[in-house]
Amino acid sequence: MDVKCLFTAASILRKAISKCSPWIFSCSLTDVQQEHIPTPLYSFYRWVIQGPQAALSNEAKSTAVNRNAVSLVQTTVSMFLSKHQISRKNTQSLLAVRETPQQLAVGLTIRKGTRSKKIVNILHGLGMSIEYNRVLRIESQMANSVVQRMLESDNIYLPPDIIQGRFVFFAVDNVDFAEDTPDGKHTLHGTYRNGYLPAMSTWR
Repeated sequence: MDVKCLFTAASILRKAISKCSPWIFSCSLTDVQQEHIPTPLYSFYRWVIQGPQAALSNEAKSTAVNRNAVSLVQTTVSMFLSKHQISRKNTQSLLAVRETPQQLAVGLTIRKGTRSKKIVNILHGLGMSIEYNRVLRIESQMANSVVQRMLESDNIYLPPDIIQGRFVFFAVDNVDFAEDTPDGKHTLHGTYRNGYLPAMSTWR
């Protein structure tokens, strides 16, 4: 009876994954929307991790469970095989076609830290990363995006959040004297805001 319930649940979850919109890399790993994460699959993993209770004892635990559930969802989605992929007789390997931010981030991070093709492909075989050749293509895509951004900004790279013609609000604190005094008081801080007008120096 339990196996039958699990089989039914797996069928429901596979249907939810097949209906969700594939996430497409656009030089950002933070643009995941709700439509990219199957809600039934996310709820299932939360219930597996924390049990059937609706809430945990504190916010830190809830945040940790949410992070782990999202991680498991992305791993499952990246390994998901459609009926067409399973039934194809002219291929002997199982090639997943759905990418997720987690697998891309792992591949990029490992290549940056080790430059090892072997390690990246080992993690890819475990479902934790994209393959090495895909990492190289992603890096090229990011580089081309930076070049295109510079061509649109008079050969100056501006992050996507910065829009030409709008003021940039920021604070710079670079006039510190004796900031490591034992009591933390009587320390001078000169602050410049918005990059235009100097703010009044304050004592603390």
